[in-house]
Amino acid sequence: MDSTTATTDNPRRRPLPELERRLRELDDHARGLERELAQQRSELAWSSDRLVAEVYQRHELVVDAESARKFDAASGLPNRASFVRCLEELLAQPAQSGEPAALIVVGIDRLSHVRESLGFAMADQVARVIGERLRQAVQGSAQVARVGDDEFALVLTKLRVSPDVAAAARRLIEVVDRPMREGEHDLRMMATIGIALSPQNGTQPEMLLARAQAAMRFARDNGTRLYQFFSAAIGQSAARRLRLESELRRAIDRSEFTVHYQPRCRLRGRRVSGVEALLRWNHPERGTIAAGEFIDVAEETGLITPIGDAVLRQACSDAAQWPDQVGLSVNLCTREFRGARLDSIVHRALADSGLHPGRFLIELTEASLLGAIGDTDVTLARLAALRQSGVRVVLDNFGTGACSLDLLRRCRAEYVKIDSQLIRRLNVDADVLAIVRAIVALARHFGAGVIAEGIEDPAQLAAALRAGCLEGQGYHLGRPVTARQMSALLAPRRGAAAAKASAALAGP
Repeated sequence: MDSTTATTDNPRRRPLPELERRLRELDDHARGLERELAQQRSELAWSSDRLVAEVYQRHELVVDAESARKFDAASGLPNRASFVRCLEELLAQPAQSGEPAALIVVGIDRLSHVRESLGFAMADQVARVIGERLRQAVQGSAQVARVGDDEFALVLTKLRVSPDVAAAARRLIEVVDRPMREGEHDLRMMATIGIALSPQNGTQPEMLLARAQAAMRFARDNGTRLYQFFSAAIGQSAARRLRLESELRRAIDRSEFTVHYQPRCRLRGRRVSGVEALLRWNHPERGTIAAGEFIDVAEETGLITPIGDAVLRQACSDAAQWPDQVGLSVNLCTREFRGARLDSIVHRALADSGLHPGRFLIELTEASLLGAIGDTDVTLARLAALRQSGVRVVLDNFGTGACSLDLLRRCRAEYVKIDSQLIRRLNVDADVLAIVRAIVALARHFGAGVIAEGIEDPAQLAAALRAGCLEGQGYHLGRPVTARQMSALLAPRRGAAAAKASAALAGP
């Protein structure tokens, strides 16, 4: 290799422009590395911050999950599962000391009405208020929890005698009963209380809670603003109720329910003007059971909805085969009428059967219209919507109980059915006769016909006529019969044959 080539390859002897180009390339590469390093540092810092945030978020979720497992979201009180765990510890302490303990279940009778009429948010707010009132009433001396949608519970320890518990129950009833103002609504709840004592009524938390709930239901069935201690008789009643609920569920699966029909007649001439559909249960062991023996359990458990749907469809199908001048009356309970699907159920039953809406009458009691909190207007609006399709309304059992004369004006029912308690006393009490005549006059003023309910003998029939009633029901006019028997009664007959069939259905 010659000396000229060696001198040219030496970088120090390269031309200046080439050296400057190489220097710029190295500078650019260095700056690129610095940018990559800065980006990696930024990503690392972001990842670090994100990791910290996710750690905190996970901690919050764990806390929230733990809270959800232990507390009721609406009231902030311990839930049923948490209460049962706490109850085990609380019951162990009195058991060791020999002191009795009391488990109290507070049923809020109208909270479900608030939920149905004013929405879940309002019901949750009411639940929070009630929970706070209960906590303040016991002043931290007892564990308070929400153990159901409409039920709260608390346990009292260090008791001397049962009067201590009774006094506490009365205080809790008064606390719940106080008026409350929520938004634009003035609300007033009502409490029913069940009490189970330990160790007398048991020492296992779930059993004690179930027995307190059974006592509460017993008190509720016998009126409001009451408290009830658990007893063996209540336990037997609760067991029968549980067995009845189980049998009702099987009866739905086996299609054991049927419909009987009681005629509604013109009092002059006794011509059938309509029929009332009456639910019957063909029990495989007990035979035919009237609705009064099981309807309360069906309503409380929600089973009335599938039962009522099937009965409604069957009744419309039967009535569509009868003469056009014969109307069909169907009783609706409070739960059915407030159900969101009622309108569609009625319209579908009418459409499927071909029964004209003008022949269909909904029977509702005063209690079902007035017993709700703040939703009477909503209920009446739903009635008005049904009536626009041609359906007619019967105000049932009118004249006794929580009688509201203004309901005649607001409801605009096509018929008012006077309660049988009044009809039975028409012949023996002049004041009752005056009351019935006044109801008849008011009903006619508002364009409603009047039906006398529960006519059982000729004297009551004559008295109902004197009072101004034009139509009536009762065993004297016709007993409940099957669809086939009613078809025979409504079929065209002549002379003695028709009279004989009518008399046979009316009974003695």
